[in-house]
Amino acid sequence: SSFGLGVLGRAQVELEGLAVDAARIGGVSVVEEGRLAARHLWTEAGPGSSGHVVVVGEKAYANLRNVRIRGGVIAGLDVAEGEVDVTDAVIRDIQPSPTDLRGGSGIIVRAGGQVRLERGVLLRTRGYGVEARDTESLAEVIDVRVTDVPGWVADGDNGIGLGADSLAEIHVSRVQVERVHGFGALLRGGLLTGDDLLVQQMLPQDANDAYGRGLEFGRSAVVDLTRVWVRDAMNIGVLCLDIGTRVTLRDLRVDRTTRSPACHEFSCNTGAADGLTAMLEADVSATRFLIQDNGQYGVRVVNRTVLLLRDGRVARNAVGAQVINADFDLSNLMEGVVYEDNPEPVSVLSD
Repeated sequence: SSFGLGVLGRAQVELEGLAVDAARIGGVSVVEEGRLAARHLWTEAGPGSSGHVVVVGEKAYANLRNVRIRGGVIAGLDVAEGEVDVTDAVIRDIQPSPTDLRGGSGIIVRAGGQVRLERGVLLRTRGYGVEARDTESLAEVIDVRVTDVPGWVADGDNGIGLGADSLAEIHVSRVQVERVHGFGALLRGGLLTGDDLLVQQMLPQDANDAYGRGLEFGRSAVVDLTRVWVRDAMNIGVLCLDIGTRVTLRDLRVDRTTRSPACHEFSCNTGAADGLTAMLEADVSATRFLIQDNGQYGVRVVNRTVLLLRDGRVARNAVGAQVINADFDLSNLMEGVVYEDNPEPVSVLSD
């Protein structure tokens, strides 16, 4: 059959224990006003098939517990308009579409859909770990680990741990993102909120790739996070850019950002080994922070950007802070902030 299990119309299904192997299109489909409650659900792709779970329809709903989704294309869990609650899930080895190389995400939520994942692992997904698209789409991830996201080498796309755009929202709590070949989190106009986010061991896709960034927020993204730790990123730990982007970070730590192998001297326009960079008129604040042991700049301010630092420490970076804007008010970087053991504490250049 096309799907191992289809829940259509107004059908309501409860089940315990279902294994779907190599269904032609997907493992499970819940559409229209269908409702599914399932425990111990396991799907796996076979040659030329997908093992994903699809929930489509404004009133479609699924409550899934103890879920294993392995293999397939586009997404492990694809939610459009509908709502899904997932507890105790492993989603792994998802590939992009072979025709257009799109997708490859552990979870995609789109068209106003909502997903809540509590306790999960997203492993070796080729595109995103969690992707939220479109206005009013929401992904809540709680006690989740996203790991080993390599991107799609054939098309040159980077892997992304958490990604949102167009006012879609991701809410995190106790989330760990590691070994992503590209970006730990990338927002292009989306929202990211929550607490206890750890991003570590970011990697470039290959020797010619200048990425490996921890967090990047742009295109009018809105971010409000408490307790964020970015360590062992490449190129930039945290990058905030573009007019309309508003970023509020509390209890922030960024350390050990190193230069990407592809970033030779003067070849990386945005940054080479920077802890926190704000540019292109973004509005950024960080309160209670530690930025240390980054290879180039601890803090970097470029163009007419608003950056407010309060109650923190900038230590053991090659340069504590670089400001490329002669009109920038340096007091914005000084209130309760200690600069120590930086060979060059603060550098100011004209833009």
